[in-house]
Amino acid sequence: MKRRMLLVLSGLLPFLGVSEGYTQGSVVDYRDKVLRRSWSPVQAERIRSNSYSKAMIVAILEGSVQAPVESGEVPRPETLAMLSRFDRIIERYSEQYAIDPNLIKAMIYVESRGRTRSVSPKGALGLMQIMPATASAIGVNNPFDPEENIAGGTKLLRYMLEKFENIGLALWAYNAGPGALRKGRLPQQTLQYILRVLSVRRYLASLHKAKY
Repeated sequence: MKRRMLLVLSGLLPFLGVSEGYTQGSVVDYRDKVLRRSWSPVQAERIRSNSYSKAMIVAILEGSVQAPVESGEVPRPETLAMLSRFDRIIERYSEQYAIDPNLIKAMIYVESRGRTRSVSPKGALGLMQIMPATASAIGVNNPFDPEENIAGGTKLLRYMLEKFENIGLALWAYNAGPGALRKGRLPQQTLQYILRVLSVRRYLASLHKAKY
């Protein structure tokens, strides 16, 4: 029973945001399990060794993202129901910035689970986990206000989309920072983040047709 519980917890650790430095074995085991299902042996080896270019990771992201259950993220219905209270705000700013509302809701789901006062270990704030310096730069005065946070996060994503011209790359830059993307540095946590957001977005799209 104890061993079984440890196996369950090891599968959850990447989704709980636990530092890879403390859970290297669990993260690697989980990563390899996903890689075996979702990528060719050559792609998987390149991801393991981090020997890939931006063009290569675009191809990986566009060609290998699986259905939600395959990528390890099946959205919890109760959490999605809670997120519905932000639908009006999401629709407003998704339309303003011409971004699929399913993508914004998926980001909120992965970033904060809809907790308006969420604070990450690195200090990212609110629903879309905006760093304080970034919030100030994009005109978000109160990151814990749902409308300001979603407006700012959507605006920031639009900037990343225009700069990098690809959803996978935009999510990479949003999560790890544009500097990491320019250097071709894709942390494992960021790769999982991208796959989880795209997975939840696909699930939401199966329920609600995308507008953009």
